[in-house]
Amino acid sequence: MDEVLTLCRRQANGMKLIKDALVLTPRLTVRECDTALLAQKGLNNKEIAEMMFVSEATVKFHLKSIYKKLGIRSRVQLNDYNLKR
Repeated sequence: MDEVLTLCRRQANGMKLIKDALVLTPRLTVRECDTALLAQKGLNNKEIAEMMFVSEATVKFHLKSIYKKLGIRSRVQLNDYNLKR
């Protein structure tokens, strides 16, 4: 999980992330990173919304955007994706 936080911080600072010198990690916004990290911790949409002071609809929007950028379809895949980085 620390690795995910590091990647999010690097992206927020405008650094390019390179894996195996070939593949660039899709750029997530700071709020998307926050949402992804909270989802990875096992929080549901309502809990994430309360922690981020946003609506559940906003959380769903962030998750949809994250899934699209990462080419995934579920929280399980989100956890697998983050664990690989």
